[in-house]
Amino acid sequence: ISMSEEQLALIEQSVIALEADRPEVFDRLAHCRKQLPQPLAESIEAYYDEEVRTDEAASRLNINPATLRKRLERAREALRRCLQANPAPLS
Repeated sequence: ISMSEEQLALIEQSVIALEADRPEVFDRLAHCRKQLPQPLAESIEAYYDEEVRTDEAASRLNINPATLRKRLERAREALRRCLQANPAPLS
């Protein structure tokens, strides 16, 4: 299934809203974000934390938008694997 960035962002926002009452999820996500290699972490920060479009985030990072999209894909997969590997709340 192919999704636009807007559709993916909407789904991710919905998941965040559903998990808002479960702070341990955010703790696990923060832990997993710290494990990301610097280029992936910077990409996540530029796109999600600053809430800008792909082309603007790529420009801020001085990279091609296609490169940013690939980094975001890799970062989301790394975060997914980390969350699955650490299902219990971290202390």
